[in-house]
Amino acid sequence: MLHTDSTRGYVWIHTVLLISVILGVILTSGCDYVPSRDVHVLKLDAQGNEEWHRVIDSGEDDTASAVIETESGDYVIAGDFAHIGKYDPRLRLTTLDPRGEIKSQIDIEGYNDPSALIQTRDKGYAITTRLTGDVLRLDEQGHILWTIHPMGNIHSIIQEPTGDFMVAGTVWNRSLHDDAVIARISENGRVLWQNLYGGYGFFEAYSIIPFSKGDFLISGLGTLPLKGGNKIWILFINYDGSVKWERFLGDTMPNSYITLRETPDSGFEALAILVSDDTARIDGSALIKYSVNIPENTSAESHILSGNPLAIWTNAGGIAAIGSIRDNEFREYSLSYPSDPHILKFDTLGLLLWEKILKKDYVGNAKSMIQTSDNGFIIVGTTE
Repeated sequence: MLHTDSTRGYVWIHTVLLISVILGVILTSGCDYVPSRDVHVLKLDAQGNEEWHRVIDSGEDDTASAVIETESGDYVIAGDFAHIGKYDPRLRLTTLDPRGEIKSQIDIEGYNDPSALIQTRDKGYAITTRLTGDVLRLDEQGHILWTIHPMGNIHSIIQEPTGDFMVAGTVWNRSLHDDAVIARISENGRVLWQNLYGGYGFFEAYSIIPFSKGDFLISGLGTLPLKGGNKIWILFINYDGSVKWERFLGDTMPNSYITLRETPDSGFEALAILVSDDTARIDGSALIKYSVNIPENTSAESHILSGNPLAIWTNAGGIAAIGSIRDNEFREYSLSYPSDPHILKFDTLGLLLWEKILKKDYVGNAKSMIQTSDNGFIIVGTTE
């Protein structure tokens, strides 16, 4: 009897120890948990028909944030790679040939969470990161030529014909508000000037475009607590960063997508995806195009989308957008019953040219979309 009790005690003690070990492993790994995601790349022709679909799956955690088409016709994707069970993300550039076959993958240690990617005039690359605000200049082989950091939360970058770079983003101030940050960087990595814009409230610069006379147009979000809340914010600056004028358009919610383009009459058009009380009751988001003749007249056209939509200007001057469309019977539920992603193409007047339903597994959470040189489209997304 004594032997039996001692055996039971022995088993009980070892059971407790085993449970403790298992819990310790679970808790420890949970602290470093990294999901296993894949990158999906979908190539469509000019009418929205699928040409090919590529899955980038290293067997670890793969994500994508931006895609570009190079001068040679390849596609370069900027994203992150991390080992499952470890929090060790590093920036990864993946190059696909025009048929979607992987040509190369380059890991860049010490950097992650890319926000924008461009090809430079010497066929290298410039990359910005979101949270740490890094700007990286790479050669054609992916070797780092120079880096600048930190510069705030950077959203976009362009290179001018002179070789200089312009970056746009936001920076948090100690006075408990955000300012937009715009910086001019020389081709060899020297900061020529860096200015903060905004005022009392929260300001973010999302995109920047060069204007025909050497000026720059910046789009972003302005949150004005004493002037009606969230607005689309348009800033016009000189070559040296001095302000020419600023404007506020419509009502929007934070983290909206806003981009610009110049019109032939020296005005501009702002393309925005807004979330407001009116559109949320219908479907979640509204795709809005504002046409503005500098500096006064404003008109707006809208289409309803949902499901974290994206929108771009097309080569022909229209709009292409990707998002979910909900069935009519579910339109009152802005956060429920999502459908498969749709891609829609509009002409310059905002009329729908065509609409295609995409397989959800093919695009997942769409992160970037571009129109290609053959007038087709590349869509990059991440799936679990």
